[in-house]
Amino acid sequence: MNTNPAIAKQQAQQEITSAIGHNPLILDTETTRLDAKAEIIEIGIIDINGNTVFHSLVKPFGPIPSEATAIHGISDADVANAPTWPDIHQQVSDLISQRQIIIYNAEYDRRLLTQTAIQYGLPSIMFADWCAMHAVAKWFAEWDPKREQWKWQRLTSAAEKLRVTLPDTSQAHRAIYDCQLTRGVLLAIAAQQNTAISNQTDDPCTACDGSSICTLCDGDGIDPESGPPTACRECSGTAACAACNGSGYTEHQHTA
Repeated sequence: MNTNPAIAKQQAQQEITSAIGHNPLILDTETTRLDAKAEIIEIGIIDINGNTVFHSLVKPFGPIPSEATAIHGISDADVANAPTWPDIHQQVSDLISQRQIIIYNAEYDRRLLTQTAIQYGLPSIMFADWCAMHAVAKWFAEWDPKREQWKWQRLTSAAEKLRVTLPDTSQAHRAIYDCQLTRGVLLAIAAQQNTAISNQTDDPCTACDGSSICTLCDGDGIDPESGPPTACRECSGTAACAACNGSGYTEHQHTA
């Protein structure tokens, strides 16, 4: 695995831009618990424009534990008259089997879709998923030495860092809300990519390669005493570099 933050960040931006460019759907579920006995009690699906494509509460086999209700706010009373999974299984299958599906922590939601179907003797839904959480972790590029991978970011944490907010916070941790938050995070990163790439060449930063911090250039990698941006004379790519601001790429000035 590449452990260079600058390269990881660029790769993540490219992956995110590609994913949202394929007219995907974004899916999220809320569940009774987290283990092998967990059931889906809410499912939400939106398109990349933020329109709700499908939403339903789901009545499970058993009661919803109070600790789960404390997180998403869904109680037994809320799902008392909701359809069961067999009532919506085919509709969900028809929607997601023909499109790329973006999920924040795809491994978890795919497992829940499968095990909920199995509990009712229904076939697993076959669909192509893309995990937003892995790409977002790569974009933030915070290394987890224990797991030897980029640190996973909670959806709410990623949104806060990117200043992504939604108007109705009363629906926080609900399926559609989390779909919208996932969309907001991905679009925010894509927008930053467009701004960054427009000012970059394809050559790594000659100052620091985006991996260090410099007291002269204050982390840009750009020599403050030069005209057009040039490699910082102080760090030359060996210290905390301010010339490229951690991007790992040199910049060219643009004149309007």
